[in-house]
Amino acid sequence: KIDVKLQLALSHIGLSETQEARTRFAEICTLDPEYSLDPTKFAPKVVSLFDDIKAQQEKTQCETLCKEAEKLLDAENTEGLLALIQRAGTKCSCIAATALDAAAHFYQLGVDAYKKEDSTAALGFFRQALKFQPDNNLARSYIDLTHNQLRLVAERLFLEWRGQVDARQFRPATATYRQLLAANIDGSANDVVDR
Repeated sequence: KIDVKLQLALSHIGLSETQEARTRFAEICTLDPEYSLDPTKFAPKVVSLFDDIKAQQEKTQCETLCKEAEKLLDAENTEGLLALIQRAGTKCSCIAATALDAAAHFYQLGVDAYKKEDSTAALGFFRQALKFQPDNNLARSYIDLTHNQLRLVAERLFLEWRGQVDARQFRPATATYRQLLAANIDGSANDVVDR
């Protein structure tokens, strides 16, 4: 198909039908976005026209991907956005910017959840930030802080439970034990639960 469309485009150029040639070159770029003309086989005018069409299509495709990425970010569709970023690769500069925006967005949600002491949500948001920006050291630090916070909560609950058991207050001790199990996120309090 590409060879046929290339011959048609060359014929249109020979007949000074530039718009038709542009259409055929655009079809070639749609069939194979990586296709390029060999400058040693074609006239500079032909190569230049083809390269202009290819650049224009890449720009249009990039704009479309960026709009889709923004929608996915607004909807907080992490998996869809990650797939789109991987599909786009490095050709589209605004996709990289969207990835950084997503990392900053989820990082901020994580900080807000951390301040509210919602450790489960905070860990989830910080991990999502790392998916978009693996070298985000602040998110990694907050994950460590959240795990430490969970361990402290578990220790406090353990001491409370121990006091209730020693005082033979088994009903409150049962409730405290359930809270302790709920605070054991990612195994952060396994040692306390074992005790």
